[in-house]
Parts: sequence; structure tokens; C-alpha cells
Amino acid sequence: MAQADLWSPYWQADPQPASIDAFPTDVRDAIELRWLTHFRRLPAGARVLDIGCGAGALAVLAARAATAEHPLDFTGIDLAADVPTAPATAFLAARFLGGQDAAALSFGDAAFDLVVSQFGFEYGDFDPSLIEAARVCRGALLALVHAADGSVVQQNAPLAGQVDWLLDERQLPATLRGYLETGSAEAARDLKGLSGAMVERARTMPNAAFLEAASRAIGEFIQAFAGKPAAAWSEPLERFEAALRNHGSRMRALGAAGRSESELRRACERLRELGFATATVDPLLSPGGRHLVGYWLEARRPL
Repeated sequence: MAQADLWSPYWQADPQPASIDAFPTDVRDAIELRWLTHFRRLPAGARVLDIGCGAGALAVLAARAATAEHPLDFTGIDLAADVPTAPATAFLAARFLGGQDAAALSFGDAAFDLVVSQFGFEYGDFDPSLIEAARVCRGALLALVHAADGSVVQQNAPLAGQVDWLLDERQLPATLRGYLETGSAEAARDLKGLSGAMVERARTMPNAAFLEAASRAIGEFIQAFAGKPAAAWSEPLERFEAALRNHGSRMRALGAAGRSESELRRACERLRELGFATATVDPLLSPGGRHLVGYWLEARRPL
């Protein structure tokens, strides 16, 4: 599945939550504070570009920072063809553009005072996207990037394997279809066997939340469609399978998006070669420094 097709349904289905909503409160607050600090330091009327804007988490924060004396102009781009409506306010002029490749931006050189990304542009072709971000930036660049060895990637990337196991090895769609079509004792045994296998697998997996949620969804699906004709459940079953496969593909993309500290330090060297006066990498840690969440990549042009 193409990256654009992968993310369009996700952002359209539930565009409200930010990508950091599941983080511990202390981590979420620290992330939001850093963004707000940068937005509030911008000059009035400054132009901001968000690469990989998704549902617009950073636009929401920019709207909080903008005031009558400090209006901002915000553009969000995403590879997904369909993106939610930008949260424009009286003091934030905002627009989202879908179907945009971060490695081939359509903006002129030095078009933006601040270029930002929150778990966004690393999903594409990283090096060309970095060069493009630098090209359109006349002031500062700030990105929060997935860490290859961080807790987010380590906990979620393996979920792609769980999806494959459930759909392909354990044949969830065929098992559900057989039960709904016949309701026979044999089909009921197959369904019970699948349920037992999911429970057992959840006991041995470090992140069992997906299998637990999938088990609840399967139960709700059966409750909704048991005893009904195929015309009632055939298309919903196809959508259910497609949603699970899409989730697995997103988790696989998350695993591929993670960057190592050494990769990001090389990115800093490249940014300095491209004319930035400073470029740094800082780890984002969970409370107490127990877990690596991601990396901050920050660079500034000469004043």
C-alpha cells in the first residue's frame, strides 16, 4: 500500500487526537511546552511550515500561541491525499495541503521562518526531506523524530507481526466468515480456538493491548451480525480486515521511520553544511529518564 493511501483513512477516521496523546502527562506537557515556546518567540506574521502535519496537532498549539499582537501564518503538508480541515482562528491563518511529498516541496527557497515536524518527515525519504526542509527554511528548524531504539518504536513496530499472525496465520477473516455463514458447531469450535490462541499469545507478548482490543472488536462484530444474512455483514467484514491490515502497515512504517542518534548527528552535520549556524540533537526521555521516547532535532540559520 502506498504511503498516501496508508495514512489518508487514518487521519480522516479520527482526526482529533494528537500523535502524543498516549504519552505520559509529563512527557506530553514537555513536548507541548517546547513547541509553544518556539511559536511564541516568532515575530508577528511569521510563516510556519509543518511537514507531516497529520491531524494538525502542531497547528492547534500554534493557535494557542497566536495573539492579536502576535498573529501567525501556518501551512501544514502531508503525503496523505485527504487531510482534515486546518484549525484556523482569528490570529492564525492556517491551511493543510494533502498529497505533498516532503522530499519535493512546492515552496520557494527561504519561504518559512520556522519549519517543524512532529513524528512526520522521517516517514518519508529522510535525507532528501531534510535537504528540502533546509531549503525552504530561512530561520529555524525543529523536529521531533522517532527513535529507532526508543520505547514508541520498540513497543509498536512488533504489532505489524501480530496483525499478520491474526489475519494470515490464524485466518481471522475466514474464521469469522465461516461462523457467520453457517453457525455450525465446527465453525463455533474454530472461533473458540482462535479466541483461545489470542488469549495465550497476549500472555506472552510485551504489548498485548492490540490483541485485547482486537478480541473485543471481534466479539462486538459477532454480536452485531450473528444470525444475519451475508448481505448484512460481508462488506463490514471486508472493512474490518482492511482496517486491521492498514494498522499493521502503519506499525511497519513506524518501525522503518525510527532514526538512530548517529543518523541524526550526521543530519546535523549536513544542516551545518547547508548554512545553518547551529544544529543539535537532544533525547526526549520519559519521567526519571527511564525510557527514550524520541529525539529533538533543532537547527538555526545565522541571525
